Amino acid sequence: MKKIILIFVFSILFVPSIFSQCREFTNNEVVPKLGDFLLTGKYHSMKLAEGEEILIFKTINRGLTYRFVVMSENQIPQPHFMIIDWDNNVLYDNQTDNNSNVHDLICDKTQRIKIIIKIPRSSSSPGVNEGCVGLVMGIKTN
Repeated sequence: MKKIILIFVFSILFVPSIFSQCREFTNNEVVPKLGDFLLTGKYHSMKLAEGEEILIFKTINRGLTYRFVVMSENQIPQPHFMIIDWDNNVLYDNQTDNNSNVHDLICDKTQRIKIIIKIPRSSSSPGVNEGCVGLVMGIKTN
């Protein structure tokens, strides 16, 4: 019973601080990269380790230009991110764009997209590092 109480107390005290650190990173470092784009209101802030990958689904609407910003903390490599339509056609891959962390996408039709974010493994450091990764989306009318 004591173990259950200790686990519960640990999760209440320490887990929220991990997530709040990532939210703080996203608010302070990633959101400002939107520039004059209006934040869509929802953003993703997560802790990822080297070699991990995450898949996020979004709907984008015709007549808008979207700015996607994906950034990580310095202790992990810059994320590889791709935007893919529902038919698995690649709309954007930052590896073909000098690993840019910002991309503007003009939406000519309303559609569902997939955003894949992967943290590459760093060959220079032993073990696996982890850090905060932020994804924000901004919009501008065309």
